[in-house]
Amino acid sequence: MACWLAAFLPLIAGVLRQHLADLTPAWWLMATLCLGLALMTVRLRPGTHVTGALEPC
Repeated sequence: MACWLAAFLPLIAGVLRQHLADLTPAWWLMATLCLGLALMTVRLRPGTHVTGALEPC
């Protein structure tokens, strides 16, 4: 999902810029998406899932 979002962000930003004649909303969208992707990587980092899954009961 993250690759899909990152791949289509320039297209979405270009459409926003074309229709709004301003790049500011596109920059806010890109900043928000980058923050969301950063939070996703922190949440899904391998160390938290691997160690929790391998602990004995």
